[in-house]
Amino acid sequence: MLDSMVLMRRRWSGHRNRYGYTKPLDVAAHADNVRLIVDMVGEADVLFMEATFLHADAAEAERKHRLTARAAGEIARRARVKRIVPFHFSPRYAGREAELRAEVEAAFTASDG
Repeated sequence: MLDSMVLMRRRWSGHRNRYGYTKPLDVAAHADNVRLIVDMVGEADVLFMEATFLHADAAEAERKHRLTARAAGEIARRARVKRIVPFHFSPRYAGREAELRAEVEAAFTASDG
């Protein structure tokens, strides 16, 4: 597991993509960021990914340039990582972290069909 995390760090620090970024400017779920993140973390053993808001609050997530739990799970699934560890939950969900984790897991394990 440590080797994969080191690899992810190396991919991140040395990565240049066709958009000229070395890393995403934010973690909003827009197409450029999603492609960049998937490219950098693809097939990692573990992905630590923010899941700041529930999908029900997607407008707020977009306004603040943050990911919803669903988007985090979808990105992890698309990147074919083995495991996702969500973090960076909005304080509004204090005591409701299980909901965020469940939303991540549902999106991560959903079929693409």
